[in-house]
Amino acid sequence: MSFFEMHDALYYSYYVLIAGVLVSFACSKVVGYRWALASVAILLALGGVAFAARTYLADRIGDDRLIVLEAMQDRPEDPWPRGTGHVPLGPLGSSEMEKGYLEPGGSFSPAAGTFGVSFWVVDRSGKLIATSDDIPLDETQARYVLSPVGETGISVETAFYTATWTMKGGAGFELAIAPRLPADRHLQIAIRGVGPAGGALTTIERRGDRLRVGNGWTLGPLGPDVQVAYFGQEGEPGWRQPSPSEATVVQSASGWAHVRLALPDEPLTLSLTRDVPIASDRLPRQSRPKLEGLDARFTAALSSQITTLQLGLVGNQTRPGEPLNYPLEWLRDGAYVVVALARAGQTDLAEQLALEFARKDFFGGFGAEGDAPGLALWALAETSALLRRGAFDRAIWPHVQRKAELILLMSRATSDVRHEFSGPASPQNLKRRRELTLVAEPARDGLIDGRMDWHRPIFYINAVSYAGLIGAARIADNLEEAAAAAAWRRAAADLRQAWIAAFSDPDWAESADNDRTAISGLWPSDIAPVEPFAKLMEQRWQEQEPEWNTPSYRPRWTYFPVAEAHQWLRLRRPDRVATILDHLWQHQPVPGLYTLWEGRGEPGKLSRWKAFRGWVEPPNVNPHYWSASEVLLLQLAMLAETQGGPDSEELVIGGGIPAEWLSSEIAVSGIGTTRGFVDWTWNGAEVSVTVHGDTLPVRLGPSFPSSARLNVAYSAD
Repeated sequence: MSFFEMHDALYYSYYVLIAGVLVSFACSKVVGYRWALASVAILLALGGVAFAARTYLADRIGDDRLIVLEAMQDRPEDPWPRGTGHVPLGPLGSSEMEKGYLEPGGSFSPAAGTFGVSFWVVDRSGKLIATSDDIPLDETQARYVLSPVGETGISVETAFYTATWTMKGGAGFELAIAPRLPADRHLQIAIRGVGPAGGALTTIERRGDRLRVGNGWTLGPLGPDVQVAYFGQEGEPGWRQPSPSEATVVQSASGWAHVRLALPDEPLTLSLTRDVPIASDRLPRQSRPKLEGLDARFTAALSSQITTLQLGLVGNQTRPGEPLNYPLEWLRDGAYVVVALARAGQTDLAEQLALEFARKDFFGGFGAEGDAPGLALWALAETSALLRRGAFDRAIWPHVQRKAELILLMSRATSDVRHEFSGPASPQNLKRRRELTLVAEPARDGLIDGRMDWHRPIFYINAVSYAGLIGAARIADNLEEAAAAAAWRRAAADLRQAWIAAFSDPDWAESADNDRTAISGLWPSDIAPVEPFAKLMEQRWQEQEPEWNTPSYRPRWTYFPVAEAHQWLRLRRPDRVATILDHLWQHQPVPGLYTLWEGRGEPGKLSRWKAFRGWVEPPNVNPHYWSASEVLLLQLAMLAETQGGPDSEELVIGGGIPAEWLSSEIAVSGIGTTRGFVDWTWNGAEVSVTVHGDTLPVRLGPSFPSSARLNVAYSAD
């Protein structure tokens, strides 16, 4: 049942109650007061049930959310936030409560629980034509931008205007708005309690050329060309029409204070500032990969993933998805975030995040899970490979040893392996307290029987554990810990041998045909034998291809299909990679930012959104940061990636490049791989590669012509 259906059922019960009481009193002379009072008592009891039902509804979805839903029911013709997609915008590492939120069309809330700023297009009489909340999604286009001094912003383009919201350190935001309207249309800025992350707006006060909005925010300077079109309370009769007022203060106990500003037909810049500034970027930024000669959409998407991941960080915590939906860190999703940022050149940032991963062995909403040690070691090793700093390896070494021993313990377990975990679990899982500490059950046929979520995806658990042991051995090599490196490589080889044997065993067929097997066999683990794994993937593709060819298809979990696309890259099918990415990008929640989503609705009892007047009927969690990481890692791998196991590792250049891109010269640099950063150029006849790291064989992707020459150089820097 939807929120609106529950709301309607609740109010129908009120109407029945009132009607019943009136009928009882009207019939009292016929049936007698005793029977009338008895019926009233029964109806009042039913009213108590209705009141309890409303209390339950408010508790489930939140008082403020319910207030907005009721207003939407009462005023269906009024404009409301679209609630289909949003992105956070705030200083890197800021808390979820400090981040602003932007929706398609440019509607914005400067922090959680504040207010909404939207744009209204009106005719000469003030009649509403369109708002930033109802312009069709495919007629909006957003992109991340940088100010001349490097401040992150989001620019939104529509047929009516261009609006750019830019962070100004911890002081607030700057809005640059440029109308694109004919003479009979005008643009207004609407400020109201409801918005992308709004709250009860009780007071707006005009102070000279500034507006003080709520408690703690100021908008201005307004200038002589900015006129107040409405100053009052939304929802009152005629509130959408212009109603100039000399009042300087509006107050609304119910939180519906509203002001609308009529803008000049020229570009305008306004500041939205905090009374008490917060800390500016708390995390480091670095240069990004340089991409020249590639498809514009590919380049925009890759850059957008980096910014999306940065803006989702809370302190040193990696969140699985948009931070108000996920107010906790989660190791699995975070491991991919760390590796993606490291490979995208954000090594200082990845180092800070990786050090947090090193100290804690298990954390996330499902407690202590079996994939945690392997994924953490993989993330640490990938960061180490790109940092190339002895100090980092020495700092994490005790933690590497401990995590590797956890994998060995699970691989030899003859009884349940249990472990406490750090941080909170998802509230709905607290009743499963004993399961939350179950990492793995006794090993089976040489394989770790670990828990992931509430499943036992044995091939996935062992794939990431194998990757973790290989990563641990590489860190041991860096520190000249030969005995540890040899022991972990032997254990990894044993796991791989058991994995391959089980993968070809009919008794294990059902376990092998698990979505999680298909996201881990070649990428990121290189545990699977290529031909048998290719057969599994081909069977899956025959089932999936009709869905990818259906324009309306929206997978529920976007990180899984992107990870499968990465397997197809390894299997030399860039055409299938393109099919998956193209389809997902056709369904962006915020067009132009290339963000993806998870699930339907919001995580049970995790979301903090019910406390705000925004995101009232969430379709899913977006952005999702495991998804963003998988996309970023896939795009980087399409340009350069090491592939193959320890005995067959090679560097593949341009494995995902379509042939049509090769008609132009290409230059890319700063592409992170397991063996260091890679630069390469293509001039139409020759590929020149520079590897800033280890020596290994190099080959070109399948789209390069057979006549292409290859030059490889190695740099020690």
